[in-house]
Amino acid sequence: MQPQCSTSSGIRPALITVDELAKLLNISVRHLHRLKSRGDIIPAIKIGKLPRWSLEDIDLWIKQGCPSPRNISQTGGR
Repeated sequence: MQPQCSTSSGIRPALITVDELAKLLNISVRHLHRLKSRGDIIPAIKIGKLPRWSLEDIDLWIKQGCPSPRNISQTGGR
């Protein structure tokens, strides 16, 4: 099943916000912030002070079973 995220025009965005990612993962924004602070989700891209995630990277991360980025970097993944 492909994660779904789209704008009102139906175009899939390249970068998604905290709110969009939380909705995509079916978790609260607060829980997403916890995952982010523990390093249990792929790092965000900063645009100014605003975090954004690559939807393509999130799709890949989900397909891989949402592994901890700490474990990926230790095993030489990606």
